[in-house]
Amino acid sequence: MLIADPTEILARSTRGPNNLYVALTRATQRLGIIHEGPAPAVLERTVTELT
Repeated sequence: MLIADPTEILARSTRGPNNLYVALTRATQRLGIIHEGPAPAVLERTVTELT
């Protein structure tokens, strides 16, 4: 699964955080996150741990 621009997912609706949570937790084998600029604050710890 590939998530593109999590910041946009968060910003698009009032359910943005819920939608991002669902996307992050539904991957069954691999998860990739593509973003421009700094990661959203809710992903900062995860992205730092993986780099």
